[in-house]
Formats: sequence, C-alpha cells, structure tokens
Amino acid sequence: MAEGLATTDDVAVALERELTATEDAKADAQLIPRASDQVIGYLGCDPSDPGPIPATVTAVVAEMVARSLQQASSSAGGRTPVGAEQMTRSMGPFSETYGFGSSGASSGGTWLTASDKAALKPYRCNGGMQVVDLASNQTGLYRTRVGR
Repeated sequence: MAEGLATTDDVAVALERELTATEDAKADAQLIPRASDQVIGYLGCDPSDPGPIPATVTAVVAEMVARSLQQASSSAGGRTPVGAEQMTRSMGPFSETYGFGSSGASSGGTWLTASDKAALKPYRCNGGMQVVDLASNQTGLYRTRVGR
C-alpha cells in the first residue's frame, strides 16, 4: 500500500467534525491507504514523488475517506445498509426498499467520483495520455517480399 496522501486531520476537516476513536483507527489503518492507492492508480504515478503532495490531491483523498465514514455511520443505527444510495419506507402494509447505484459505494470502501476525477485530472502523469507508434518498425522491403 502507498504512503497516505492525507491524514486523519484532513479527514476531520472534510467531515467538519472530530473523528471518533474507532473512525480514527479505521481511517488511519485501512481507508487512507486504500484511497491513496486508488488515487495513485488513477493518476498513474505517486504525486508525492518528488516534492510535496498537492493540496487538491490531499483534499480528494480526505473526501473519499469521509464519504466512506459517513456511509458507515449512517448504517450503524440500522437506518440504511452500507452503500445504499436510496431508501424508501412505508408503514402499511409494510414496505422497505433500498437502491444501490453504480458509484462503487456498495462495497462500503472508498471510491472515486466523477468530480474527484475531474479535480485530479491536472495531476495525471503525462496528462493521462500515452505515446503510441502509428508507424511499423518493418521496412518496406520486408513487406514487399512477404507479400509475394
């Protein structure tokens, strides 16, 4: 796993509240390294090598962890399962519906949203592009001999 691109203090700022001891331990041991790995995978390089980590990258990692902690805390009271994006309840004759979307939240872990990817776009290695040779390494002479 990668060195964390954010700290638990950054996560507390994203949540706009202090972390509980359980949240702090989970964020530090599991969520921050996982989110950091996902961001490094998306960027194609480690933004901390060389130099300091850009503030935008730190903010995105902190938001990813905060989303995961918010999902976990919303389901802790038995209100919704982790990853549910939509919920419907009725009283009679007893109905309950949960909707799971395609945001990746259904796993209960960290995930990159479209806005996260947009914020990270300037930090992608090589701008997210790769060089692809369009010309063949074969000479014209080889092609004409084989084609006969």
